[in-house]
Amino acid sequence: MATLPRLNVGAGMSPRTAGQINADLYPGPNVDVVFDAAKKWPLSDNSIGVVTGTHMLEHLADPWTFFAEAWRVLAPSKECNLQLRLPYGPSGAGFGDLTHLRQWLPGSFCCFQPGYSESILNPQHNGWKYPFSVMSVYLRVEPALRWLLKPVIRWIGLPLTGFLWGGFIEMVVGMRALKTDVDVLRWKMENRANVVPVAYCMYEHEYQGRCLGEDEKLRWLFFGEGSRQMQRLSDAHIA
Repeated sequence: MATLPRLNVGAGMSPRTAGQINADLYPGPNVDVVFDAAKKWPLSDNSIGVVTGTHMLEHLADPWTFFAEAWRVLAPSKECNLQLRLPYGPSGAGFGDLTHLRQWLPGSFCCFQPGYSESILNPQHNGWKYPFSVMSVYLRVEPALRWLLKPVIRWIGLPLTGFLWGGFIEMVVGMRALKTDVDVLRWKMENRANVVPVAYCMYEHEYQGRCLGEDEKLRWLFFGEGSRQMQRLSDAHIA
C-alpha cells in the first residue's frame, strides 16, 4: 500500500522534501499548492497521511475551518497525524508579532476533543463534528531560564516557569484525527475532554548553553513527571 503524502500547511519558503506537499497562502518556488488554510482545502477526503503546520495557526482568522479541513483530508490512523508548532500564548513570541490574531495555550486545544461541551457544561461546542485527540503538548522552556532546570533547583524551578512571563517560548502539539464512531467512543472511555497531556522540554544544546553543532541532530530533553519515559521514546525516534 502506497504511503500517503505529508501536507505542510503554511510552508512559506520551506524546502521541498520527498513525499511532502508544501501549501501556502502565497505562491513561491517551493510551494506546490496555494490555498487559504482558513477556507475549504482543494484536497480529497482521506488523502493525506500527516498534516503539519509551523507557526501558522496563530495567523488564522478562522481556526475552526482549519481543524475541520485537516480532519477531512486526513486518512484514519492510530498515530499522531496532525503536528503543530506555535508560539506559547503569554510570551513575547506570542504577542510580539502584529500578524498574530490570537494567542494559544495548551488548554486551547481541549475544545477539539470529543465530549468537551459535557465536560464544561456549556452547549456551545455541541455542533463540533471533527473530533481530535490531543496526544501531547510540549512546552519548550525559554533557553535563558535553563538554570531553573538544573538538578539542584529543578524541583522548584520547573513549576516556577509556568508563572513567569515568557517562561515558555513555543508549543509543539501532537493530535490524532478520530475518524470513526468507534475511535470516539474508545477515546471518551479512556480520557477527559477538558484535559491535555503536557510535557516540559528544551533542546539539549539550549540546556547546555551552546549552539547546535554543524552535523548535530536536534535532541529534546524532558523534565518533570513522566520525563524518563518521554526521553526514552524521543531518543528511540532519533536513533
